[in-house]
Amino acid sequence: MTENQNLTKEKMNHVLVSDYAWLLEKGKEGGLLWNGSMADLCVWTHQLFLQFAITDKHGNARQYKSLMREICALTHRDMPHNPNSYLSHSQKEDYAWNKTFTTRYKEIFLSGDEHPISHFLSRKKDE
Repeated sequence: MTENQNLTKEKMNHVLVSDYAWLLEKGKEGGLLWNGSMADLCVWTHQLFLQFAITDKHGNARQYKSLMREICALTHRDMPHNPNSYLSHSQKEDYAWNKTFTTRYKEIFLSGDEHPISHFLSRKKDE
């Protein structure tokens, strides 16, 4: 891996954690909706989990399912019974008409968007 690729990967990892903090802040205001697929949500959460940067009140790294529960609640999605099953199905190779979530997220990041995750969210309309 070149130095430039390492730098980009490091920045992407920072953006993942930054997006999580942004999601927590905006989620507390209420009304966030996840517009992407459940597979996309599971992949993003799993990538976040792999950073081991999100900790519980005791300083231990959060578990994947714990993060999924929290993020599903913030984005008004039902927690899947087996989020790992979405991960295995979402690892298909990219091709012209079907890019993986990770590729789409990276493209948004490389375009200069401060919070790539915002492209997969919307606000709930008042009823």
